[in-house]
Amino acid sequence: MGLTYDALFPGRFIKAGEMDGKPATLTIKDVFLDHIEGEDGREKPQAVVSFRETDREWALNRTNGICLRALFGDQTDDWVGKKVTLYPERDSSGLSDSGVCLRVLGAPHLTAPVTIEIKLPRRKPLKRTLKPTGKKQHVDEQSGEVFNAPQEPADDAPTPDEGTEPPGMDFDDYVASHAPEDDGSNVLPLHDAAGPATAAQLAEVK
Repeated sequence: MGLTYDALFPGRFIKAGEMDGKPATLTIKDVFLDHIEGEDGREKPQAVVSFRETDREWALNRTNGICLRALFGDQTDDWVGKKVTLYPERDSSGLSDSGVCLRVLGAPHLTAPVTIEIKLPRRKPLKRTLKPTGKKQHVDEQSGEVFNAPQEPADDAPTPDEGTEPPGMDFDDYVASHAPEDDGSNVLPLHDAAGPATAAQLAEVK
C-alpha cells in the first residue's frame, strides 16, 4: 500500500493527509501554548494538544478550538482525559499541500448530534455538527440521526449463572476483565517527532 504525500514527511504535528480518509479517536493528554516560528520568521503563540495514544501533537486552530470548547467547556483542564474524534476534511482554504485539513468529527460521550456556530474574524459564521462517535452508536452521514448499534457480546465473554458472581469482584467487572483488548486500529501511526515544526508544516492548520 502506498503512502500519502503527508506521510512522506512526518513531523511534530499530526497531518490530515496521514489519516487515510478515516477518523481517529484519541484521548487528550495535555493542552498548552507553545511558540512556533511563522512564515515571516517570527515566533507566534500556538495552541497545542497532546494525546495519550501517540507522541504526535495537534496544532490547534480556532475552528477546532471552538469545537473542543463546545464539547468539553471553557477550561482546558477539563479537556484532559476526554476523548475526541478527529477526521480529515476537504480544505477549502487552499493552504494545505494535501488538500485536506484536520477537523473535529465529535466525541464518544455525545448521545445526540450537537450543532454549533463557528464565528471567525472577517468571515461569515458557519455551522458545524458534532456527532456521537461511540462504538455502540452509528451516525447517518446525511441526516445526522443517531442509531444504537446492536451489542454483540465478545466470543470469550462469560455468561452469568443465575444467583452467582465471580468471587472478589462483581460480574460486570469480571466481564470487562475478559473482554478482547483494543487492537489499536483506531489510533494514528506512531511517528517520532522530527524536531520543531517549520512554517510549511504548519500551513494547513491556519
